[in-house]
Amino acid sequence: MSNMSEIPNKEYNIKKWQLVQMIKEYINNYPDDLWAREQVDLLLSLPNITRGGSFGNNNLANWGSLYGSPNKD
Repeated sequence: MSNMSEIPNKEYNIKKWQLVQMIKEYINNYPDDLWAREQVDLLLSLPNITRGGSFGNNNLANWGSLYGSPNKD
């Protein structure tokens, strides 16, 4: 997580693409599953990991935006 760590974006993108392909196969069997379609869109919209930010890179910030709790009023 440091600014000096290697950022394995090639492997990250390969894994994202594998997940997209797996979900697309699922969608072929269950075409009405809107959540699966949303997951494909989300995976394809995730940016590469970049340096900087509060934690050395933006990976934790991305994770938090995906899985963090929504703000409660």
